[in-house]
Amino acid sequence: MKEDRKNLFVRETILKAWEAQLDSLKKARANYVKAGKEAQSISESLEKKKQDPKVKPEVVSQLSSKSMAANDKRDKLDDTYKSTLDATNEKMDNYYSQEQPKLLSEYQQLKKIALTL
Repeated sequence: MKEDRKNLFVRETILKAWEAQLDSLKKARANYVKAGKEAQSISESLEKKKQDPKVKPEVVSQLSSKSMAANDKRDKLDDTYKSTLDATNEKMDNYYSQEQPKLLSEYQQLKKIALTL
């Protein structure tokens, strides 16, 4: 009975950690997508302003620096997303290669004990 509670606690802990990791991955992806759309929008605006002869060079210069900043932000968020994805994949691999077989083994041992009683 004590082992059952321990196993249940271990499974709940693993599940909570996995859910937290997935939430982190979803947030990282959402931030990356948002930054990508923003960078694209600024780049498109910059191209339109460059083609308009009425626009002052200062405005183009400001948009150019905004575009570079948005691209830098997108690149940083891309790196964050990639590292979060790598960590998620590593946790998933660890679960299926180590944690799940360990839990299955413990469950089988408990089942054998229960059958012998």
